[in-house]
Amino acid sequence: MTSFFPVSSKSFSAKANLLLQDVSNKFNIKNCTFGARDDAARTYGSSGDRFFAAIWIIMYTNKCLMDQESLTQEKHLNDFPFRLNKELRCALHQGRDPKVRDIFLKAGRMINKALEIMKPKLYPTLYRGVKKFLFADEAYFIESGFFSATEDCDVALSFAEGQILLVVESMHGVKINDVVRPMYPREEEVLGLHGSTFKIIKTVDDPDEIRQAYPTNTPSKVIHVKQVKSWRNYLLVKKYRGWKQSAMTETKSFCNPY
Repeated sequence: MTSFFPVSSKSFSAKANLLLQDVSNKFNIKNCTFGARDDAARTYGSSGDRFFAAIWIIMYTNKCLMDQESLTQEKHLNDFPFRLNKELRCALHQGRDPKVRDIFLKAGRMINKALEIMKPKLYPTLYRGVKKFLFADEAYFIESGFFSATEDCDVALSFAEGQILLVVESMHGVKINDVVRPMYPREEEVLGLHGSTFKIIKTVDDPDEIRQAYPTNTPSKVIHVKQVKSWRNYLLVKKYRGWKQSAMTETKSFCNPY
């Protein structure tokens, strides 16, 4: 597999540890970072790249409430993993606080490197349930946040709540259960890198066809997607007019903090 973001193993541990301290102090979440260290140490000892990679993956997968006073905007959105994805997806929005945004961008890059250290595998079929999908009418899309899916279709259908099921026909990722002790082990979550590019293969919206394939928790639409191997296909994606429009739609409706 071609590396999405090359990792320098000589510098990763030091950089991961330093950023962990910065994030912990900035958002007053020492209880979360210490807990992540303890969980990682049970499997990976107390040092080395895989130890620090596991810490950062745990920080993404476990609930962690930040001190609301450390946030200048949307203080109520203080769950670290949720806020991380929001700041990544809204990175181009000029209304975001740059100091908060920049530390989350650093955290996103660090988690990407952590996933690379854990050696992502190719999963031929995964599922993701969503209530809305901005890119349904496009040929390609970029997930600016982290893209996670599950091997268990029933789990994805429960998240969809009768709306949209994404069938991921090919994706590189790290199965959380194989790396750390996840908060929700039954979800069989596979985490892909943020900034990943996907191609939309086909869309199924015929009710009878969908009901025959998914008789329980039947979704209203099924969209088949496939990960494009390299994020360098970003330039290819930008050729499609709808991509910019969808990105701007998300920016206006989702990213405005006021």
